[in-house]
Amino acid sequence: MKPSDRTEQESVEQSNDQLGPELKECPVCGAVGLPERIDDHNCQSFLEQRGQYKLTEDDE
Repeated sequence: MKPSDRTEQESVEQSNDQLGPELKECPVCGAVGLPERIDDHNCQSFLEQRGQYKLTEDDE
């Protein structure tokens, strides 16, 4: 590995660390966000805001 390659790789790793926390996707409605917000969100409200269908009891 050339020194310039190592510097570029280290730069990419450092920028990845600065991106913030990993996002989570709701398995029911597909909403994406911070894990604590996804855990507390309302799937029905999310889908209504997107103009999508309403959830049935089977979806929840």
